[in-house]
Amino acid sequence: MSSSPVEPETVVKNRHLGFLIWQSIPSTAIFLLFKLLVLSPRCSILTFLLTLSTFHVSQLAFSSALSFASSPPQPKRPVPPLRLAFSLLSSWSPDFRRRAVVSFTLMLFVAVAAASGFLSVASVCWLEGFDGVELFWRVGFRGFVCGLLYAFFYVYKQRWVLEFPIIQRPPFFSFKMSLPSAIKKALKLSGAAYLFSALPVVFLADQLKSE
Repeated sequence: MSSSPVEPETVVKNRHLGFLIWQSIPSTAIFLLFKLLVLSPRCSILTFLLTLSTFHVSQLAFSSALSFASSPPQPKRPVPPLRLAFSLLSSWSPDFRRRAVVSFTLMLFVAVAAASGFLSVASVCWLEGFDGVELFWRVGFRGFVCGLLYAFFYVYKQRWVLEFPIIQRPPFFSFKMSLPSAIKKALKLSGAAYLFSALPVVFLADQLKSE
């Protein structure tokens, strides 16, 4: 007997679950490497559990926002920001309302990505007795900028739009073929985010010291 076809909603949920699993494995490995071996090998159990929980909550929020932005219920082109701002006080047609929902979804994704970057980097680099203001400006702000740049790049390139033809391959083969390209893009984005975030932090730190 042939198996019944799988519903599209089930396929999306399974792919989202697989994405969460693949993301959590390297993220947890990076967290443990930096937290236990590099930054604070003698941190207390309470601090370790608190930072680990914060790190995974930020990753889960980012993954959920990314999945929600990548699979809207009704695929539509988003409304340009200026047009959306000028039309807030006017009546919206059904088609414009659906496009506005997509725009607000992408805005929410940008905000969640920036906040997730801030929480992720701050939780990884948190040290006992570390100055909170210093952590906020020099570490958390850089994570915020990294998340913000990634979200803007994602929206600008319209990564949620599928490119055909789509070839279904085993997950491990797709992971192996996409890994070099992902590393190259990650290095470019990390370098740009570091430069853009390091300059404001230097000026803001000097201003705080003068005050």
